[in-house]
Amino acid sequence: MVSPTSSGRATSVEDIYLLIGQSNMAGRAPIAQSDRAAVPDVFLYDSEGEWTPCSNEPLGINRYSTVEEPGSITRLSLGYSFGRHLQESTGRSLGLVVNPKGATTMSQWSKQDWEGPIPLYAEAVRRAGDALRRNPAATLRGIIWHQGEGDNNEESARQYPARLSQMVADLRSDLLVPQAVFVAGEVGTWQGRGTHINPQIRAVGEYIPRATWVSSEGLTTNETDSDPWGPHFDSVSQRTLGIRYAEAVLDLVGRSST
Repeated sequence: MVSPTSSGRATSVEDIYLLIGQSNMAGRAPIAQSDRAAVPDVFLYDSEGEWTPCSNEPLGINRYSTVEEPGSITRLSLGYSFGRHLQESTGRSLGLVVNPKGATTMSQWSKQDWEGPIPLYAEAVRRAGDALRRNPAATLRGIIWHQGEGDNNEESARQYPARLSQMVADLRSDLLVPQAVFVAGEVGTWQGRGTHINPQIRAVGEYIPRATWVSSEGLTTNETDSDPWGPHFDSVSQRTLGIRYAEAVLDLVGRSST
């Protein structure tokens, strides 16, 4: 537990989690009034290198991302309910380093030979590493990953395990966190989505140590009327998905406060 300053910011946190991936991690669901309040003892690493209260005001918890283009839609993501459920379950103060980018592929997250104009991997390491240096008593407990829509084809899915395991190994090495857990989540399954990539995500514990996955079973989209092939979870599903991620972390790191 920490005592926030008069501004609501925290001077330190106990556990840090890195949240990366593509649009569903960034947040594309509508923000309800119940999603707006700051979560007690959960903080976001902001653009000034400080811990600011974790709320969706304004523009969701991905608002400090250094890889989303200015003006990108940033709304409700799984990270909000993830932080709340994990904090309530452990009683520990949490710091979230949130740096996903929508419409990205696995190859764009590679440390070596990354594709695209923005060094996604390098920025994730830079921000998480900075948070750790500024909080030497904190531990980076886990890497929370939601990505796969961009690789849901036969060829990319075949290469996914090797690329993902290399990214996780690089993150653990570069951030000096060999024991950090890794949790990946299935993409949505409506309209036949996820056929190629979800089996690779479900097998993540077989090719990455201290890793597990969360199911998207029963989750839905609010885009079926506007775009039957839309990849984004609706608000209820984002809240549910965040809780599933938190439960997966608890299964890996233990459920008692330390």
